[in-house]
Amino acid sequence: MSRDFCFLRPLCPFLRHLLAALLLFSSFYSNGALADALNVAIAAYERADYSLALRELNKLSVHPRAQLTLGMMYENGQGIEQDYERALKLYRQAASQGNPVAQTNLGRMVELGRGVVPDDAVALSWYRLAAQQGNQRAQTNLAVMLQNGQGSAVDLAEALKWCQLAADQGNARAQTSLAAIYESGVGVPQDYAQALKWLRLAAAQKYAKAQASLAAMYVDGRGVVQNIPEAKKWFKLAAAQGNSAAQFALGLLYFKPESGEPNYAEAQKWYRLAAAQGLAAAQINLGQMYAYGQGVAQDDAEAQRWYRMAVAQGGAVAQTNLGYMYANGRGVPQDYAEALKWYRLAAEQGYAVAQNNLGTIYENALGQAQDYALALHWYSQAAQQRYAHAANNLGLMLAKGLGGKQDYARAYLWFSLGAALQHEDALRHQELLAKQMSAPEMALAKSLMENCRTGNFQECGALQDLNPNLSAAK
Repeated sequence: MSRDFCFLRPLCPFLRHLLAALLLFSSFYSNGALADALNVAIAAYERADYSLALRELNKLSVHPRAQLTLGMMYENGQGIEQDYERALKLYRQAASQGNPVAQTNLGRMVELGRGVVPDDAVALSWYRLAAQQGNQRAQTNLAVMLQNGQGSAVDLAEALKWCQLAADQGNARAQTSLAAIYESGVGVPQDYAQALKWLRLAAAQKYAKAQASLAAMYVDGRGVVQNIPEAKKWFKLAAAQGNSAAQFALGLLYFKPESGEPNYAEAQKWYRLAAAQGLAAAQINLGQMYAYGQGVAQDDAEAQRWYRMAVAQGGAVAQTNLGYMYANGRGVPQDYAEALKWYRLAAEQGYAVAQNNLGTIYENALGQAQDYALALHWYSQAAQQRYAHAANNLGLMLAKGLGGKQDYARAYLWFSLGAALQHEDALRHQELLAKQMSAPEMALAKSLMENCRTGNFQECGALQDLNPNLSAAK
């Protein structure tokens, strides 16, 4: 009775095909000839002679290095139409033969969902195989996934191990990630000296993210003496490589310098570069420069154009600015309903300025029926974030009894918060109210203030006591 030598039945057809191909392949190439043929093909690829590379690599397509290079050509559309599925197939063939670069590339494609449904767990497994063979990119990617809990539970100790291994091999991305770990102190004692050491090593390799992070350390004086000229130097090196965060940071430094007059021309130049790359914060700031004519001709239409670009990304600040344009008829007909829509979108994201503006609309019946309950609700939300204008507005409503019973104690509490935040009207209202309060009211106000501070301004007296409708106000 014959015995089936292939005990892994599902793989038998593939193994037989592979064995036949290898036998045929070996009949054409000796070891030396194979090495020479591979070198010719790889050299053609590296000098971007993709036609020759493709022709020669196809002759060697059972070899893992040839499969890897062909996979890269298909993934990136180099000399051939981009085809993620074909790239995946080639990477899998090379990866199954233990090629660590193919394993890394396959992990990246699976993580990003290129030609396949994204699967962090599968990506993690490929990165781990390559990392165990010493591949720096795989070690770095594995560390990032473990740090973020992608494909497995968060494991900061293992993340640090792989990040350290890659950083020790000189991988700039790993060095930058390791610096971020030491800077944040998550999983390790916070150590700015270590952070600076790794950032300098990565920045010396012209890694833009490291250059920008090193610049930020000089801006904030973390681990070094604050040095704005040095910060600008590193930001400019990163910005020259197209790093949008560095471009935006330069815009900020020129717009609001530590000393001297703003340089609006330089600020708008750097904001524009970052905004053109889609950085929402830069689009917002550039829009504001047009809105107020700072370094550019005042142009509400251009301001609104940049705000809308940022709004497309869902940013609360851009939504608020666009709402302000509609509320005040800046570049568009005045439209409180449209303003309300944009303020609400931002307010529901927790943005205090929008919450305060929404409260103003409801308190003053701007474009719709007056609703004190909603005004109190939104002022309260913003005031609890220590937004001075909202604290003053909330104090005024409480002092006047708008939307509920008059409450001098709580009004005094919110005027005090606004005054502490340098709001001049709040300070004036606090002083005026103090003259009208009885001793028991002042004692209650001080008690509420203590509870408020202890509760990080989240426990500042139940506003629902003033108006039962507040519990449902949204």
